[in-house]
Amino acid sequence: MNLLKIQRAQLVRKLRKNINRSFKLKAGETQEFITLFFKDEREIIDPYSAGELSGSAIINPAVIEYLGSRVSPIPPKKKITIEIEYGGNVSVDPYLPEKLIKKKLEQSLFTSFRKNFRIMVSSFALALAGLAILGFINKIPYFTDRYAFNELFVVVSWVFIWRFVEMFFFERIKLRHQHSDLLKIYLAEYRIKTPV
Repeated sequence: MNLLKIQRAQLVRKLRKNINRSFKLKAGETQEFITLFFKDEREIIDPYSAGELSGSAIINPAVIEYLGSRVSPIPPKKKITIEIEYGGNVSVDPYLPEKLIKKKLEQSLFTSFRKNFRIMVSSFALALAGLAILGFINKIPYFTDRYAFNELFVVVSWVFIWRFVEMFFFERIKLRHQHSDLLKIYLAEYRIKTPV
């Protein structure tokens, strides 16, 4: 369990280091703006969490989902600015959405990192198992004489190897895209938009 805490702390430090670096726009680059408009507190805080006062508030999942859909088509090198705008009767800390979004994203990024690692380890274990079965049936003369057993084990080994390919090249890529979108939201600049 301590190893997980250490890895999580390292990931959080790395993310905070990245967020503190300054972004400089190159010539011809533009900045992408995403506006979050909150009419009241219920749109910020998840209705099933304990709330802001208890300190265990959780961001409304719809906010993260909305930001993910808006950030996904933006190239990774573009600077993203998320503007937070409030309606008439919002009486919470103006920086609360940013704090809650980053808190949720730290958890999601850590989970994504661990899942990616598990997929990588599992896929290599499957590849080794498939190759071991292939090697085993080719070295034992009993299987070369028995065509049915030989074909059965060849099919089983190819299933293991195909699962390796599927996990390593397809599932991991999809997870890396999701991780990239979460990272773009985390590294975005947050501004409070004042009403005119």
